[in-house]
Amino acid sequence: GSDVVIERKSLNDFIGTLSQGFERFEKEIKRAGSINKYVIVLVEEKYSNLNSFPYLPHMRKVKAEPIFIHHRARELIQKYPFFIQFLAVNGRKEASRIILKIFKILNNIRNLDLQYLYDTKQL
Repeated sequence: GSDVVIERKSLNDFIGTLSQGFERFEKEIKRAGSINKYVIVLVEEKYSNLNSFPYLPHMRKVKAEPIFIHHRARELIQKYPFFIQFLAVNGRKEASRIILKIFKILNNIRNLDLQYLYDTKQL
C-alpha cells in the first residue's frame, strides 16, 4: 500500500476543519504520522479564493477570517512537516486529475512543494 493519504475538501470543509474541527484534525495528523502516513489536504478551490473566501457568495455565513485559517494551516505544517501538505486546486474535476498525477509521483512526494508545482503548471 501507499504511505500517502489524500483528503479532499471543499472550501467549506477546509475552513470547518481548520476552525471548529482543528483539535480533531490535529489528532488525525498526529495519528497518521505515527504510522508513517503522509497527508495531502486537497482543497477543491483556487488558491486565490483561500484569501478572499468571505467575499464568495456561498461563503458569506462563514465566521472565520482567512488570516486565521492560514495561521492554522501553517501551525500544522510547522508541527508536522513530514506528515502534511496542503494543496488548493481549481475545483472538483481538477482535483480528480491532480490525484491521478500525485499517485504517479509518489516516491518523492514528501520533498515536493505541490502547490508550487501546481501553480507553475508542472502538476
